[in-house]
Amino acid sequence: MKISLRWLKEYVDVEIPRDELLARLTMIGLICEEWTETPDGDTVFDIETYANRPDTLGHIGIAREVGVMTGYPLKERVHPVVELPSRTSEIVDVQVLDEDLCLRYAGYVVKGVNVGPSPEPLRKKIEAMGLKPINNVVDVSNIVLFATGHPIHTFDLAKVGGRRVVVRRARKGETLRTLEGKDVALGPDMLVIADDSRPIAIAGVIGGEASGITGETRDVFIESAVFDPSSIRRTRKALEIQTDASYRMERGVDVGSAPEAAAMAASLLCSFGGRVSKDLIDG
Repeated sequence: MKISLRWLKEYVDVEIPRDELLARLTMIGLICEEWTETPDGDTVFDIETYANRPDTLGHIGIAREVGVMTGYPLKERVHPVVELPSRTSEIVDVQVLDEDLCLRYAGYVVKGVNVGPSPEPLRKKIEAMGLKPINNVVDVSNIVLFATGHPIHTFDLAKVGGRRVVVRRARKGETLRTLEGKDVALGPDMLVIADDSRPIAIAGVIGGEASGITGETRDVFIESAVFDPSSIRRTRKALEIQTDASYRMERGVDVGSAPEAAAMAASLLCSFGGRVSKDLIDG
């Protein structure tokens, strides 16, 4: 897991020298395999993580560990938004049909987003994680994932048929073209996110091309969910698709982190002109 020291300091004061920090992280089982200095003065640690420590797959989780070992409290995290007059449930209909595979499903709608390049601070965070910035909405998804360790997904709401989001098992014969442009055949044991007529994402693994964010997107549905880890692992292996989202989901993300991940995404999208629906859908 790559950890940006500059980013880490947004969540906890780190007032000890780098070498001492690395030594103390090693003592609590978070071993830094290597580190690099970026041209703009940041330090990025590559910290070894373990299957039973999914809480360390995000900057906030590492900040929590640093806070405990140094005595520094975590900084308060606030996610201000500009609200719409409408409730989320009045804009999009969310139905979870297979609750055994979906432990929690939360979401907001953000309207009026101006899609474009991310501002420099977000780009630097994305690049520190070894990724290339794509656009501000997609980048926000990655920012939230690497901050909280909780994957989210963003859908172009205009491309969600019937404004319905249905969490269900795939049906026989259904297929999906992924965001990577790969056509996959779905099996009845795979959990998908569907609209009123077709799958639009593979739950916890990857989104579909048809509902993806483009320069024409204006209204976004934010999904912040928790799916059954074993189901995600089986689906990922069957389709031979591994993503940063599936890596975390199959290790078990914190059920309690879904609302904050959604709120963080909504707040960031507000900075791009968006306005957020009232009341988190959460079930």
